[in-house]
Amino acid sequence: VQYGNGVGNWKHHPQGLVGMWNDWYREYWNEQSFPRLIVRYEDLLFHPEVVTKSVCECAGGTLFQEEFKYILDSAKKGPTAHGPMELRIGYLKALIRYGK
Repeated sequence: VQYGNGVGNWKHHPQGLVGMWNDWYREYWNEQSFPRLIVRYEDLLFHPEVVTKSVCECAGGTLFQEEFKYILDSAKKGPTAHGPMELRIGYLKALIRYGK
């Protein structure tokens, strides 16, 4: 399986994309002596309430509000925030784009 932009030695991995990601995150996991938490973007996008609550509890905290509030607009605001306004998407468009 080939993927990526060809920069570096990660363009081909014998176990495919999953193997590449396992190797990539294993380096973060094995090389650091401090506690860390890795959250997949897809988990946060598709299960935001469950993931946010789990992260809070993992860190010893709780959610501030009983009712979870979804932010539907793009988090990227202002003219200098990550590219042109027409390319920024909110929560619903992200669900559609990444849920395919």
